[in-house]
Amino acid sequence: VYAWGSNEHGQLGDGNWNYYHVGYYFNSRWISGHPNYDRMSPKVVKVNDSTALTNVIGIAAGGAHALAVTSDGKVYSWGLNDFGQLGINDGRSWSWVDGYHRDVTVNGYLRTYAQQVVGVYNDGTLKDIIAVAAGANHSVALRKDGAVFTWGDNSYGQLGNTASGLTGRTVLPVQVAAGEYNPDANYIEQVTRIAAGDGHTLALTRFGQIFAWGDNRYGQLGSAATLN
Repeated sequence: VYAWGSNEHGQLGDGNWNYYHVGYYFNSRWISGHPNYDRMSPKVVKVNDSTALTNVIGIAAGGAHALAVTSDGKVYSWGLNDFGQLGINDGRSWSWVDGYHRDVTVNGYLRTYAQQVVGVYNDGTLKDIIAVAAGANHSVALRKDGAVFTWGDNSYGQLGNTASGLTGRTVLPVQVAAGEYNPDANYIEQVTRIAAGDGHTLALTRFGQIFAWGDNRYGQLGSAATLN
């Protein structure tokens, strides 16, 4: 996998991030920053300093994070993690220290290398995934049996899990509820394609039906109402 562009939050997965941007103001004085790690040409995404992420069959780019699924059904994520959108059971916010960014790669704010997404109950890793999608601050994964999993920001209900409600976030994957797909079932199934917008999510079933959930302020769910 190769990535290029902004690397403000480690979303290129090459081990770097613009932790001081180009500089910053402190006490009304401009302080020169560390090197700018934005890239205008492709850089290899890595799992550590010496090992590239390989065997990838699908990728997705979010607001400032990225996802990849490998041929053995595992999901990797890197970049911004302030809403738990990396699915690594962590998602603490960054803080400021004396007017500049604290080095927060160690406490959940971001990851500059690809990390494996954990399981639903933090029981190992997410398995048997065949596709991924990314919203601004949430992530979506499709399992080979047609089940759908989401994690990250849930401000508009874009995770599609009724237990999570319409607020907050989850740092672990949750399974998407059935909703109107089948009122008698617990979870949506038979899904063949997934997609994610800024704050909403879509699923296509093998029966040709499309289901949508999340932000609906502009009618992006395709329903008559404009409720999230």
